[in-house]
Amino acid sequence: MALLSKTKSLLALDIGSSLVKAIQIKSTKQGYILEHVGVADVPVEVSQAKTDTTSIGLANTIRTAILNSGSRLKDVITSISGEAVIVRYISFPEMTDTELDNAIRWQIEEHIPYRLDDINLDYHKLGVSQKEGSKKIDVLLVAARKDFVNERINLLQSIGLNTAVIDVDAFAVFNCFEANYDAKQDEVIALVNIGAQSTNIIIAQNNISVFARDISQAGNNITQQLASKMGISFADAEKIKKEEGVILPAAASEGKEESSDIKVAIRETVEKITGESLSADQRVRQISDIIRVPLQNLVTEIRRTLQFFEHQPYGKPVNRIVLSGGSAKLKNIDSFIQDRLGLPTEIFNPLAKINTTKVAIGNNELNALAPSLAVGVGLAIRQSS
Repeated sequence: MALLSKTKSLLALDIGSSLVKAIQIKSTKQGYILEHVGVADVPVEVSQAKTDTTSIGLANTIRTAILNSGSRLKDVITSISGEAVIVRYISFPEMTDTELDNAIRWQIEEHIPYRLDDINLDYHKLGVSQKEGSKKIDVLLVAARKDFVNERINLLQSIGLNTAVIDVDAFAVFNCFEANYDAKQDEVIALVNIGAQSTNIIIAQNNISVFARDISQAGNNITQQLASKMGISFADAEKIKKEEGVILPAAASEGKEESSDIKVAIRETVEKITGESLSADQRVRQISDIIRVPLQNLVTEIRRTLQFFEHQPYGKPVNRIVLSGGSAKLKNIDSFIQDRLGLPTEIFNPLAKINTTKVAIGNNELNALAPSLAVGVGLAIRQSS
């Protein structure tokens, strides 16, 4: 949703709860060129805090990400997700644009649990379809709470940035996918972007986003489980997840997800009794066992979402899954999800068709970051198109 007039060049800011990404992309006749990219970790005390100091710490992190990117732009495009955003796909009888606008505003409270005065509302006509013997106008409806939007604008304004456009994380991921991948005709693809606090699920067919939902099972659930089972701080658990996170195949992990808690408890007890530290192999198995539990919960929510979509009048079976987000960097997460959902699963490369030769960051570091850049690249592509 555009809140201010769009400028010629915008800096894309993906403000996650664990990592801030600043990205600038230029569109040319030869394709997209990545001109600037910078990231900064959000301090754990900031991401976990619920006080006024949160905005100050987050503002400093945003400054650092922009400084690291080398961009000098002050006009930005950013996005929001989670409970502050509601996406609905609604069908209306065939009518004029004016009639449709009035119908949406009259019926909005039937679909959105907020008063019209409390939200920013935008919608887009997806096209006309034949349903129940008559033509229907399919509409994508997006509502964002004004208080959350204003909070984001004020945060960026406090560090001298002008918010030109606010998008939704899910649609930014879809924009990024559309620019980098060639989907087959009629193929139904589920894009799963695993953030820290929420996971965006976008289902696309024929280059159209036909369904979107945010779920609360995400990266922080994995970190919290590691912290709890290993008796360490959230910050230390986050470091272990990023540096050592792995999901071993079921045979190597010696059991099913349901028994993981028991196995971890036994290993912890043996370690305390013997006074010996776990070997390298034992530590890998321990981390894998702990991670499998919240990951199975995430898979369950993904499965429910896919089943819900497939049972809609316009729903179809999903053909494959594409993973992005920080937790998509966990080793073997693609095979874990593929095994449990029975669907081909791959890791998203947001830079697959983007020229990256101009950025100062090295290829190895850029490749390591890539799964986390889907939202930021999608935002940057939207404004540069």
